[in-house]
Amino acid sequence: IAGSFNLIGMTALTVLFGFQLAASFVSLGWGIAAITGVIAGIALKDRTLRISSFLVLGAMIVRILLIDLSNLDTVYRILTFILIGIFLLGTSWIYHRYLGQQTPDNSPQT
Repeated sequence: IAGSFNLIGMTALTVLFGFQLAASFVSLGWGIAAITGVIAGIALKDRTLRISSFLVLGAMIVRILLIDLSNLDTVYRILTFILIGIFLLGTSWIYHRYLGQQTPDNSPQT
């Protein structure tokens, strides 16, 4: 039940950012919400919160690729792709750093 409330909360936060922020800051707001959700999901050991945060992260990337990049020059597009790559690598590193250490009780540790 707590996972359902986390999912509803993350969805409401994403929609709120979409309506309240200026168009150029929506992707940034979604990114901050996604990273905060991933970190909170790791700290609280809440799988639903982590998954919903990754869905928001995916929505942010789709928005950047389809909407935000259409207004940028070539140099800024290249920089945006580099920053997205760094952002995804950092998120992946954080996720695997803190959750990769946890193993089920039955499996041997390597």
